[in-house]
Amino acid sequence: MCRIMSDRHWMEYQRGGPYTAPRCSGECFSPIPKPASQYEDISNDPTVFQTDSLPRKGNSDEIDFRYMTSVSNGHLATLVYSPTVYLNGLYNGPTGWSHRARIPSTQALTANISGHPDAKRLYALDVKRGVFEETLTTPTSRVILRLYAHQYYTRLLVSEVTVHRMGDNSDTITVTLANHPGEPSTDINFQPEVDISGEFQNCLSECHYQTGVTLVTESNTTDPRSVHIYNTMVQESVALPAAVTNKTWVFLSSIDMFDEYAKGTFKKALDLLKDDINALYTSHVEAWSKRWARGHIEIDGDTYLSKRIYGSFYYLLSFLPAFDPYIKNNQFYGLSPGGLANGANWTDYQGHVFWDMETWMYPTMLMFHPELAKDMLSYRTYAMGPAYERAAEGGYEGLRFPWESALTGVEQTPDICVPCRENQLHITGDIGLAARQYVTVTRDVDWLQREKGFQMLRDMANFWVTRPTYDKERDTYSINGVMPPDEHAQSINNSAYTNVGAKLSVYFARYAACLAGENATGVVPDSWVDVIDRLFVPFNEEKQYHPEFEGFEDWTDERGVKQADTILLGYPQMWPMTSEVRRNDLVTYEKVTNPLGPAMTWGMFAIGWLELGDEHTAHELFHRSYSPYVREPFKIWTEARSGIGAVNFITGMGGFLQALFFGYGGTRIFTEHMEFDPRVPPGNKALKFIGTNYLGNSLDIEIYTKKVIVITREASTEYPLILRVTGTGAEHWLRQGKEIVIGRVPFSIRTHKVTDCLLPKDEVLRGKNCPHIIARSAWKADNEYATQPTSAAADYVVVDHTAWGMCTDLATCTRAIKHIQDWHQKIGYPDIAYNFLIGEDGRLYEGRGWDVVPGNATDRSQESLSIGLVGVFRCKPANVRIQETLQRLIKCGVELGKINTDYHLVGGTGVEGDMPTVPLAVHCQLRTWKHWVRYILEALGEIFIGRTSGVTIRRGTTVVTCLVMMPRPPFPEG
Repeated sequence: MCRIMSDRHWMEYQRGGPYTAPRCSGECFSPIPKPASQYEDISNDPTVFQTDSLPRKGNSDEIDFRYMTSVSNGHLATLVYSPTVYLNGLYNGPTGWSHRARIPSTQALTANISGHPDAKRLYALDVKRGVFEETLTTPTSRVILRLYAHQYYTRLLVSEVTVHRMGDNSDTITVTLANHPGEPSTDINFQPEVDISGEFQNCLSECHYQTGVTLVTESNTTDPRSVHIYNTMVQESVALPAAVTNKTWVFLSSIDMFDEYAKGTFKKALDLLKDDINALYTSHVEAWSKRWARGHIEIDGDTYLSKRIYGSFYYLLSFLPAFDPYIKNNQFYGLSPGGLANGANWTDYQGHVFWDMETWMYPTMLMFHPELAKDMLSYRTYAMGPAYERAAEGGYEGLRFPWESALTGVEQTPDICVPCRENQLHITGDIGLAARQYVTVTRDVDWLQREKGFQMLRDMANFWVTRPTYDKERDTYSINGVMPPDEHAQSINNSAYTNVGAKLSVYFARYAACLAGENATGVVPDSWVDVIDRLFVPFNEEKQYHPEFEGFEDWTDERGVKQADTILLGYPQMWPMTSEVRRNDLVTYEKVTNPLGPAMTWGMFAIGWLELGDEHTAHELFHRSYSPYVREPFKIWTEARSGIGAVNFITGMGGFLQALFFGYGGTRIFTEHMEFDPRVPPGNKALKFIGTNYLGNSLDIEIYTKKVIVITREASTEYPLILRVTGTGAEHWLRQGKEIVIGRVPFSIRTHKVTDCLLPKDEVLRGKNCPHIIARSAWKADNEYATQPTSAAADYVVVDHTAWGMCTDLATCTRAIKHIQDWHQKIGYPDIAYNFLIGEDGRLYEGRGWDVVPGNATDRSQESLSIGLVGVFRCKPANVRIQETLQRLIKCGVELGKINTDYHLVGGTGVEGDMPTVPLAVHCQLRTWKHWVRYILEALGEIFIGRTSGVTIRRGTTVVTCLVMMPRPPFPEG
C-alpha cells in the first residue's frame, strides 16, 4: 500500500486507528523489514555499543538507517553514514506537512585502506564520549574514522581520520575517503558552493561556503529560514608517510541559521586545530564528561539493562541543547518522538512536537538536568502566541496548545487525523503538569516572573475554566468532545485524564501566583476554582475505579485501549485515591490495553504496581517496557514491538527511565517536598541516581538491597535540605560532602524554608503539607479528661514556651511533655493546655489536637490554637527546625480548614505577680512572619500591642520593654 503519512499515522491506519488514509500519490513503500538477529553488541562496556556488522536492508549491502545510531548536540544531528543533517528549528513545508528540512551532509565519510579490501572493521558508539568510531585493522595499520557533533562548539559536525602504523611496516599507508551527500535537497534552495579558502589563513584543505533558504513556510506570515554552511572539503585520500607512526586529519562543517554563528565557530575551530590537531576532540570529550557528571542513572549487576539506561540517556541528552556552549544556543524547538536525527517528510512525525515531550521525555531530565527541562518549557512559552489564537478560534480564553507543532507553534496535525487535531485537548494539561513539576523541583521564581512562566500557567488555567459546559441537572461541569490518550476513543465526554489535568492546572496556578508575588485570589479567582471543583471526573462507586470516560462501560472496541491513559491518574498526575482504587484501575486497564501498544505504557503499569508493593508483577511489566522495543546493536527504540512506527523512539526511552527513577526509586514530586520508596530491580546489587537535583542541591542517591546512601555533592545555601526517615521520624541535614546511610526504607527530602503559599488543592486533599504528628500515646498521655470541643476554625494561633523541660530527642521530649501534662492537671487544667507541642529536635507532638479549645484560652480567644515550644525560650531563640515545623503546622491547619486563612499569629505570655512577663526571644523572631500581630497576656485576658524600638507591654501605667532582636515595622497602638 502507498504511504504518504508519518509513521504514527501509518501505524494507526494499519491497526484501524483514528488516522484515515488519503488517496495515494507519490512513492510507495514496501513493508518495513525487521532487523536481523546477527546485529549484536559485542562490547562488555555498558557505555560502548560495538559491532562488526551494521544493520542492512534485507540481504543487500545498503545500510538500514532506521536502526543506525546518531550523533547530535541539540543544535544539529545526523544518522551516522547518512547523507542528511538536520538543524534545530529548520523546517520546510506548509501547515500540516511541515517537516525537518534536509541539509545534504558534508561529513558522511567512508574510508578504505588502499590494498586491503579485507580489512577487519569494527563499529562503536561510545556514549560517554559522544563519539562514533569505525576502526579498520590490517596487519600493518589501524585506521580510526571518527564522527561527532561537538558538545561545546555546537555548530560543528566533525570527522576525523587517524592512521596508525602497526608492526615493522615502513611503507606509506594510503587511505581513500569519500563523502556521500546524497541527492540535492528538495527542502532548501541552495546557492552554488563558493571557495572561501582565501578568507581563512588556517584552512586544513579547501574551505567552502554555501547558503540557502527553505522553500515553503508553515504559514503565510512566516518568513523562509536561511541556513549557512562552512566546511573543509574532504580529500580523496590521505597518506601516512613512511617515517611517521601516526597522523590525524580533521574535516569540519559549521552550520547555523545565523551566518555570524556559523562563520565565527568555523574560524575558531580552524585556529584551535592549527595549534593542536586534537583540540576539538579533547574539548568535546570534556564537555560530554561534564554533562554525564551532572546527572544520570546507573545499575550495578546487569550489563544488558545498564546499556539500555546509558543508551536512553545518551540519545535524550544528545537531542537537547548543550550546557554552556561556546556560542549561546538558539531558541530550542522541542523534542519530537524520533529526536533531532529523524523527521523527514512522511516519516517519524516529521519532527513535530507532541505531548510526548512533557509527559514522557521531560520528567527524568528535570530531575537530573533541570536546565534542560527549562529549555523544553521555553519552546512552549515561545509558542504562546499561536496557542492564544488556537483557544480563541474555539471561542475560549487563555492558551490552548496544538496537538502537533513545529517551527511556529501553529497546529501541524495533518488532515488525515482531524479528531486528533481537534479533540486532543489534554496536551495543554500535560504542559501545565510539566510546568508545575519544574517550579516544584527548582522553585525558580525568576522563571515565573520574568520568563512568562506564571503567565503561561495562569492562561492555561483560564482555558480550562472557559472550555467546560455546565450541567444544571448534576450541578457539575463537563468537558465534552475530546480524545484522551487512548486515541481509539475519538470523541467522548469527560475523559478522566483530561479533566484531572484541567484540575491540576488551575489548582497549581493559584499556588504559582502566590510564589510569583501576585495576589493569588485576584489573578486566579475563586470563580475559577469553583468551576474546577465541580468539573466531573468519572468514578464508579460500586466497583471503586475510574472509568476512562463517561460511558466507558458501555463502549466496546476490539482493539482495546491504545496506551496508558486512566492509570496515569495515579502517576504522574498523583490524583488523590485509595490504594484499593489504584489497584482496581491497574487491574481493569491491564486487561483491556492493547498488548501491541507503545513501550511507555508498560512502564507506567510497573510504576503503579511498585507503588502498591507488588514487585513481581512490576518487574514483569518493567521488562516488557523495554526489551521488545530495543534494536541492536545501537540500542535503537521503535515505537511498536513489531518495528513499525517512529524511530529512534525517545518517547519510549523517557517512559523507561521514569520506571527506574519514579518506579524503583519510588520518587514522587510534591509541591514542597519529595518522597522516595526505594527498591533495587531484581537481580541487581544497586540502583544509583547520580546527580539528582532538587532546589539547587545535587545528590547521589544509592539504593542497595538493605540500605540507602545519600551523598550531597553540592549543597544550596538558599535551600538547605533535610532528609526524614518516614517510619521513625529521624532527620538528617544534607550538608555538602556528607554521606547519610539509612535502611532501605521510605524517606522524604524537603527544605526547612517553607513558603507562605497554600498548597494546591489536590495536595491538600492528600494532607501532604502536614508534618508528622507524634500521637498522645507515644508520650503516655492521660486520656481521662474533659475538654471543650470546637468546630470553628482558629482566628488566633498562639505561640508560647512551656518554660520548662528542654528536650532534644524523642526520649527526652516524651518525658518532658508527660511532666507538663501532669503539672497542668495539678494546677487545675483537665488536660495539657496546648493543642500541639514542638521539641527542639523539630518533632511535632499531639497535645489536645485539632478541634479542641486550648486550656489557656480566655473568653476572648476561644477560637484559637495553642502551640507550646518545649523548653525555656525567654532569652534563647527557636532553632531552624522548630521554626520550620511551626510554619508547616500552621500551613497544614489552614489547608485543612482548622485555621482561618486570615488568622493572627500572636505570642502568649504570662504574668509574674502583678506584672506581665517580658516577651520571649522567639516572639522577636516571629515578628517578621506575615501574620504576626500582637501578644496576649493570658491571665489578664487583655490584648497588648508590640512597639518598634522594643516590645512594649502596657497595662495601665505599667510598661515592660524587651529589646528587639530583629527589626520590624511599627504597629498601631491599641
